Amino acid sequence: MKLLFGNKKEDLLSRLKKQDAAAQKFFYDQNVKKFLSVSKSYVSDLYQAEDCLIRAFCKIFQHIESFRGDGNLEGWARRIVVNECLNFIKSRKTVFLPR
Repeated sequence: MKLLFGNKKEDLLSRLKKQDAAAQKFFYDQNVKKFLSVSKSYVSDLYQAEDCLIRAFCKIFQHIESFRGDGNLEGWARRIVVNECLNFIKSRKTVFLPR
């Protein structure tokens, strides 16, 4: 199925907010390489970086309604990817308490 979004980001956003699977696939395909690069810059292990990215895309699609449209959709989604990576790093951090 070929989508003709063109430069109509509002059309893509409205379809994403309706949880349209074709729009989600289009958005994923359009951004996965860029976002994986971002994820790998925070998490060095490729498999863990991919895991962070998958969790980030799930959050993006679940919480797309919270995007107000003030800025760029791609920038908003990128911030979610970064936050997901930072949360992963925090969860792996080991704290040693002095005796």
